[in-house]
Amino acid sequence: MTTKNDIKSWYEVEKSSYENLKDYVIYTLERQIKTEGIDFLDIHGRVKSLESITDKISRKSYTHPRDQIKDICGVRVVTFIERDISKIANLIQSTFKVHVAHSINKTEDLGEDRFGYRSIHFVCDIGETREKLNECKNYVGKFFEIQIRTALQHAWAEIEHDRGYKISGKLPPHLKRSFNLIAGILELADKEFNTLVKEVENYSTSIVERTESGNLEIELNSPSITKFLELLLINYPQLKVDYSYTIDERDVTELNRFKIYNLQDLQNLLSNDFLEVISHERTTPMGFLRDAMMYKDMRRYFKDAWEQHWNGLDSKCYSRLCYKYGDRLVNGTLKEFQILRIDMDEEDF
Repeated sequence: MTTKNDIKSWYEVEKSSYENLKDYVIYTLERQIKTEGIDFLDIHGRVKSLESITDKISRKSYTHPRDQIKDICGVRVVTFIERDISKIANLIQSTFKVHVAHSINKTEDLGEDRFGYRSIHFVCDIGETREKLNECKNYVGKFFEIQIRTALQHAWAEIEHDRGYKISGKLPPHLKRSFNLIAGILELADKEFNTLVKEVENYSTSIVERTESGNLEIELNSPSITKFLELLLINYPQLKVDYSYTIDERDVTELNRFKIYNLQDLQNLLSNDFLEVISHERTTPMGFLRDAMMYKDMRRYFKDAWEQHWNGLDSKCYSRLCYKYGDRLVNGTLKEFQILRIDMDEEDF
C-alpha cells in the first residue's frame, strides 16, 4: 500500500471500523474511570482524516503506513489536576495493552521551556482478553493512541497549535520570552492546584479527627460542614444528601445570621426530633441545614437568617413545619414573608 489510491481505498474500507473503535475506547475508559471515582473534565476522540494520514506518510517517509501509523484512532482524557494523570495512566495500562516502545511521556521528553504539550501518549491495542470478545473482533490488530493531560495543559496546547493565533514556531526574542513566561505560569498553576487539593484533603482529614475526638470548636466552611454532616448522618442511611451541591459563602453567612458559628453550634441545631422526621428524605447539604433552622425556630429563621434568595417551600418541608408548629402558625408565617408552597416530585429536590 504505497500509492495515494491504495491509501484512499484502504481508508474508505477501514474508516468506519476506526470510528467504532474510538467509540468503544471512550465508552470503556469512561466507565472504568467513573468506577474508580477519578474526576475528569472530558474524554473525546477523533479518527484522522485521509488528508492528515497522507500528510503524515509524506512527512515521515513511511513505506508501510498501515503498520507504521499508530494514531489513526486517537482518544484524549482531560483531567482537572495533575495527580490524576498517573491514576488514569495506571488504569489504561490495566485495561488495554500498551506498546511501550511507541508510547511517549512528554512531561519528560520536552525541554524546560515547554508546558502545553506535557501530556502522556499511550499507543495501545485492545489486548488479548478483549480480542476474544465477539464485539471486539473488528478491532483486532488495530492500534489507537490515548493522550492524558490536565485542563490547563489542554488549553495551552490548543492555543499553541491553533494557526489563527500564530504563536508557535520561531518567534522574535522578546515574544519568545513572553511565550515562555506564560508557559511557566501555567505550569506553576497546575502544580499549585495539585498542592491546594492535597491541602484541602488534609484539612478535611483533620476535621474528621477533631470531630471524632469531641472537639467541635471548628469554624464553619465548606469542608468542615460537609465532613461533619457525613460523619453525623452515617447513623441515618435512609437520608440521602447530595454532596455535589457544595456549601458556599452565602450559605455560611445564612448560618451565621442564625447564630451558628462553629460545628458545636451546628450540632446543637440538629435535634433528635428533627433528624427523625427528616430521616427518609432526599436533600442537599444546605437544604438539610435550612430545614433544620426552620424546624428549630421558624419565625427567627425568616426574620434573621433568610436572605430572600428563595421564596418557595416544598410540600414535605411544609408538612414537617405543620407537624411542629401547627397549620395556622405556619400559614401565617408564610403569608407574612410571602413564601409560596411548591409541590415537588421526589426527584426534584
